Amino acid sequence: MYNSVEFGSGGGFTGMEKTYGFTEDGEIYSTEGFHESKSQEKIGTLNKNDIKSINKELKKVKVESLKYNKPGNLFHFVEIEKDGKTYRYVWGSGSKDAPSEIKELYSYLMQQISSYTKKE
Repeated sequence: MYNSVEFGSGGGFTGMEKTYGFTEDGEIYSTEGFHESKSQEKIGTLNKNDIKSINKELKKVKVESLKYNKPGNLFHFVEIEKDGKTYRYVWGSGSKDAPSEIKELYSYLMQQISSYTKKE
């Protein structure tokens, strides 16, 4: 089981990041800003079925053996905290060699929170 998951995008001229995350108890938060000065806001809570579904998707990714850190000017990322360790994967927006399981996980996570982000 994961402890927390963060994912989002950023970069460009300003270096601004937009991050979403889940805690293991289902709290969803949104963070926006620069690396050192981000503001965090709770935007909802996942139900138990969504938490189970996310855990199932996370298990498909072998975080311990997968490494990928090739940010571009504009980038996407997924950061998974599991068993006290943090695994971070970063890829440029146009990257074709980023691991498909990470890109698919990112798309899945964005889909899971889409109903919460429409309120922002």
